[in-house]
Amino acid sequence: MSMGHLVRIYDKTKGLDRPLRSVIRRSVKQVLSAESVDEVCLVEVTAIDELAMAALNKRTRNVDAVTDVLSFPMGEFDLETERFALGDVLLCLPVIMRQAEALRQSLVRELAYMTVHSVLHLLGYDHMDDAEKLAMREREKLIMKELGHL
Repeated sequence: MSMGHLVRIYDKTKGLDRPLRSVIRRSVKQVLSAESVDEVCLVEVTAIDELAMAALNKRTRNVDAVTDVLSFPMGEFDLETERFALGDVLLCLPVIMRQAEALRQSLVRELAYMTVHSVLHLLGYDHMDDAEKLAMREREKLIMKELGHL
């Protein structure tokens, strides 16, 4: 039996139905494929509410505000799954839903984008300066196109 990438999805909001879970799973795997990640990885994605996200953002980044997504790279071998634990992604589902509405995008598209964005962070991409931001946006566009969302 060949081992592939493992995407574990947890939903603390009770808002992720099967199709939305599928969007997340496909998005994670597309990023890993597009970035030629050969080592089999574990990525854990958790949907949380605004209260939990605000508390986490304050505790980990000292930012007293809610945000749409946080990424926490791990970079260690997970003995239980026998995979490289790439990291954790936390999606604030209520914020992502509002963003989708404000941008006049579907929730599917916005959820895919936020997932792609956060997994790229796990792989070391960032947007702190213009050059980094441009490189990250180019990768996001390509992967979103591959996913059929552009």
